[in-house]
Amino acid sequence: MPRNALPVEVEEMVVDAFAQDACSLRICSLVSRSWRPRALSYLFRCIQIHDEKTTISSLGTTRVYGMLLFLRLQEEQPHLLRFLRQLELYSEPRRQFRHSAETKALIEFVGDLSLPLPARVETLYCFGDAPWNHSFNGLSVRLPCLRRIWMEELATVIMPSGALTNVTHLDVGLDAWVRVVYHDFPEDDDAQLPLRQLTVRILAAGSESFWYTPHYLSRIQQRSPVLERIDVIQTLGDSNNLDDNSISEFMSTTSKIRHLIHTLDLQLAAWPNVDPDRFNEFLRHFAGLRSLRFVVPVSRIGRTVLPPLNGLLSLECLDIAFTDVDPESHLPWLAKFCDWAGLDAALLSKSTPCFASLRITLAVLPKSTLDEETVSDLFSSLVPLLHKRGMLETGLTH
Repeated sequence: MPRNALPVEVEEMVVDAFAQDACSLRICSLVSRSWRPRALSYLFRCIQIHDEKTTISSLGTTRVYGMLLFLRLQEEQPHLLRFLRQLELYSEPRRQFRHSAETKALIEFVGDLSLPLPARVETLYCFGDAPWNHSFNGLSVRLPCLRRIWMEELATVIMPSGALTNVTHLDVGLDAWVRVVYHDFPEDDDAQLPLRQLTVRILAAGSESFWYTPHYLSRIQQRSPVLERIDVIQTLGDSNNLDDNSISEFMSTTSKIRHLIHTLDLQLAAWPNVDPDRFNEFLRHFAGLRSLRFVVPVSRIGRTVLPPLNGLLSLECLDIAFTDVDPESHLPWLAKFCDWAGLDAALLSKSTPCFASLRITLAVLPKSTLDEETVSDLFSSLVPLLHKRGMLETGLTH
């Protein structure tokens, strides 16, 4: 049990009390008078805010509030918010042409939200497709300790004034809608940012995403003189229309920031039409690439698309994640997935001097009887040199 964790029976008692007395928040008053700061820190360090009708409930160590109830907590028990470190906001899960009244109310709530010291909200999570950017004007003043923002979907590349003034880590999802700039959004903030790490999750499959993503990366880098690393994660692979033009555009646009891209997480289902040597040229373009991950949906890939993987001078870790694996029919295919002997030699050659670890994982069907020992034996025989040096790690998930 963590040092600051509450006993299970006490946790259950508190949750029951919340459910029975959520409207008056009397339980919060009782807790604040009788419990030690360490227990309060555990109880109030993370809060979710949903629509205005939600009453207090519990998700593990997280309290779930509705907007009106949170405002009452802030008004009646403001001292409890000094323990708050992480705030999570939830709107509609899918992008809508017209947002519901609840989402509009939530955006208005966020636009007015202010948690000055001694509240120390360090991390803000925004789930759903609400136009969160619209409510971020002056956010760094209203949440003065904010250092990290995670947004499931970025409504527009526009960031209003004062939204990222103190933020050092920004994690956003970009899809095809992100290029749309609505007329009622505030103008973009051109101020310099203290951003040190940028993570971009590409939510749209295909060539289109490889046209606008690098422009966003370059735009943020121009405003972030102390930016240290960029991680790019391709989360969808349903489209097979990545082509040379889109790849060339990505490489050209990122030519000045290629040393900052440390992680690439790619869906191989989107790459079958790309020549393997061209694919490898794309990877070599990123001089600072340290971590590379390939997601391989076995049921949707009919041929090998793994590039040669030579000349990656900074690469330290390669992760290959096979999904949708049916052991009975796919294990022979896995053995022929690529030139494993060539990969074994390439990762130990002088062209990859920093390489330290190959991790291979299989996600199999729930009823599969495949065991981890069989997986380990299979890949140990395919890359024996890496296995002998202790640089191979295998895993199995159901």
